[in-house]
Amino acid sequence: MRVAAVSAIGDRFRVHAHVIERNAAEHRKLIGFRDALRRDPDLCNAYEKTKEQILASGITDSLDYSKAKESFITAILSQLVNP
Repeated sequence: MRVAAVSAIGDRFRVHAHVIERNAAEHRKLIGFRDALRRDPDLCNAYEKTKEQILASGITDSLDYSKAKESFITAILSQLVNP
């Protein structure tokens, strides 16, 4: 994971990026997850609710936030066929 900041519209925003090999297993899984969210509005809403609950719990650190989302993402990935 790479951490940086971007200045835009008069403000500074923290960002982090995951750098992975194109077409590697992890890449295919993440693309499968993205595509599942795009196909299924209910899944997308559930993911949004999960993220809102994480933030409401007080988590503000980006790494802790990513770890808190992991169980949701893992559950969806286990349901995908050939991600």
